[in-house]
Amino acid sequence: MDFGLGAAQSALSAQADALSAWGDSIANASTPGFQGDVPTFAEALRQNLPTGAWAQPQVGAGAAVRSVGFGVTVGMEQDAVDAGVAATGRALDVAVRGPGYLVVDAGGQRLLTRDGSLSVDGAGQLVDATGAPVLDSALRPIRVPPGSTVEIQGGRVTADGRPVAQLAIAQVPNPGGLVRVSGSHLAPSPQSGAVRVAAAAPGQLVAGYLNLSSTSLAQAMVGLVSAQAGFELAAKVAQQAAQLASLTAQMPG
Repeated sequence: MDFGLGAAQSALSAQADALSAWGDSIANASTPGFQGDVPTFAEALRQNLPTGAWAQPQVGAGAAVRSVGFGVTVGMEQDAVDAGVAATGRALDVAVRGPGYLVVDAGGQRLLTRDGSLSVDGAGQLVDATGAPVLDSALRPIRVPPGSTVEIQGGRVTADGRPVAQLAIAQVPNPGGLVRVSGSHLAPSPQSGAVRVAAAAPGQLVAGYLNLSSTSLAQAMVGLVSAQAGFELAAKVAQQAAQLASLTAQMPG
């Protein structure tokens, strides 16, 4: 593939991913506990080529070379800023104070979340806003008797005043390395480090409050506009590179 066209196409793909990430952050600016993806760009590949013969990648000893980039890649880093909490007065809303995440079972996969909008479903399980069961410190679903009054105090779940379970709190060495699966659900990665799970300590969970979204609308809007401009520029470069490649192909050998 032509160097210019390949680089332009990689830039188009990277800027499209950035547009999606910033748009998603804006859409979730009011979602409790949401931590958006922050795009980070890096050069895809760099290769040394002879200055007088770009079409031949083998470089002889002592030959003059030029370092050529072959496009750009985009990665995502979690915006793990603690944006504070807001009072709701609802007994089953819980906010995580400081670093840490609730643990949920989403279709058999243990995921992390800071969205503490909890409720009891028809099966008597304590679930998050998506219906995923919330896990206790032994990583088991929390069940309460039907019709009981459920409260959360200091991370302890009670039903009609009787202790039922202690909520789990998970932490990772690098929260920015977590990977967002969907909404406010996050998964660990090699970059985040291993998950450490323990029972919620006193004061670590605050009932009647929710964590706010980490989205900064000003930052997200600037990022969106920048990504849109980058996408449009890459589209123009790709068009020009394609035209040049077509003209070159039509030239007599």
